[in-house]
Amino acid sequence: MKNKDYWKNFYRDAESKSLTMPSAFSDFVLQQLSLLEWDTERTLIDIGCGNGKDLFYMRSKNINAYGVDMNLELDSEFIQKNDALKLNEKHDAYYMRFFLHTLEEEKLDILMTNIHECMGNDSHIFIETRSVKGVTDKEREETFFKSSIGEAHFRMLYSLNYLEDQFKDKFTILFSEESDEFAPFKNEKPYVIRLVMKKNLDQ
Repeated sequence: MKNKDYWKNFYRDAESKSLTMPSAFSDFVLQQLSLLEWDTERTLIDIGCGNGKDLFYMRSKNINAYGVDMNLELDSEFIQKNDALKLNEKHDAYYMRFFLHTLEEEKLDILMTNIHECMGNDSHIFIETRSVKGVTDKEREETFFKSSIGEAHFRMLYSLNYLEDQFKDKFTILFSEESDEFAPFKNEKPYVIRLVMKKNLDQ
């Protein structure tokens, strides 16, 4: 995965950049889990969890959440330092916020194939990722963005239609939406995609 040094610096500055507050997406997922009458014994894995802000927030709401991240400097029993592409554990929910767009397309394929193979029939996937909308009219675009810490970092942006088409064979899409209201940050309102999916039992 690209950006390893970038993310180390980014989360090292987390407190000064107000990056310890849970995301709006974590509240969205909590609402979805409530609708599913979530059993607190079930597990959720936050893939690319960064400083763990969302998983610790969900744990405070009685969700049995764990995280995995390669660039981790945080010492926690709930987070394993590992390559998410090697994920081979069964969980009841797979949570990815702003992780999908850090992956080159072939690595995204590896990740989603691994998840499909190890997830249960009742497992769910929750994704929030930056959209290509507002950046280009292409279906996908490799970009390098300047950030709040002044460093350019890689993002692979996709359209909603493109992701739906890529995922439809392996997964049943239960929710898909694109909006510039999902993740405003300071003066920015980027278009963001949200997806909720289950395993396609026909595969």
